[in-house]
Amino acid sequence: MGLLAKYDAAADRMRLALQSGSEPPLLFWVTRRQWLGWLHALAKVPALPPSEGAPEAPATGKRERQTFPEAGEPVLVKRISVRTGAQGIKILFALESRVLAVELPMATVSQLQAMLQQQAEYAGWDAAAALVRLDAATDASKVISNARKPR
Repeated sequence: MGLLAKYDAAADRMRLALQSGSEPPLLFWVTRRQWLGWLHALAKVPALPPSEGAPEAPATGKRERQTFPEAGEPVLVKRISVRTGAQGIKILFALESRVLAVELPMATVSQLQAMLQQQAEYAGWDAAAALVRLDAATDASKVISNARKPR
């Protein structure tokens, strides 16, 4: 299973390609808010110790650059949610007519986080500031929720 992303400046959205086996890739539009929310959700996933994670890429040499599939019209994602399990994470992409679930082992979460962060920086979306705002909104929501509980 492979994920590729490409920023589209005209739409101010990410084009996301999900490749599984020999099937043609599924193409999605992901908005700035969804992308940053996805990155925020992944930041809450417990990190694995380095010995249990995916092998590190060599520090020298060229990384193979994958080309983004241009054929086909992307489908707009309505919502992205992340669920954490014992063996990995499940990413749920809510589409117009269905929900697509993608399961990833914990060892790949840091690579996914790096890809999301890198693409957000490329797009100029200031992910660091957005994550601070999302943390504050989450904390405020918890306070309000606790204040509403009867004592």
